[in-house]
Amino acid sequence: MLLNRRTFRRTVGPDRDEELRTRLRELTKECRSFGSPRLCILLRREGLVVNHKQVERVYREEGLSLRLKRRRKRPSHLRVVQPGPIGPDEQWSLDFMCKPPGAPLCPHASRAGPAA
Repeated sequence: MLLNRRTFRRTVGPDRDEELRTRLRELTKECRSFGSPRLCILLRREGLVVNHKQVERVYREEGLSLRLKRRRKRPSHLRVVQPGPIGPDEQWSLDFMCKPPGAPLCPHASRAGPAA
C-alpha cells in the first residue's frame, strides 16, 4: 500500500472516559461549588480508579469549570481625610520636580524688588 504517512490517520475509537463524564456531570449537578480536585476525591471514594489529571481534562472538556469570583480590594487602613485650608496662606506646596539644578527654591527669590 503506497500511502504517505502524513495523510494516514487512525480511526478514533470509543470514548474510554464516558463513565467518568456521566458521573462528573451528575456530581456537579449535586454539588455545584466543588471543583475538580474535590470531585476527584469523591470519585475515588466511590471506587472509580481515576487520575487527577484525567479528571481535570474531562472536567474542562465538559465545560464544568467554576466561574472565579474576583477578589474585592479593601483598604489596609482607615483613610483619614485631611481638612482643607480655610483661608489664604494656610497651605503651601512647591514643585521640586521642575526646579533646575542650582536654581533657588522659590522662583521669585532671585528677582530684585521694584526699582525706586
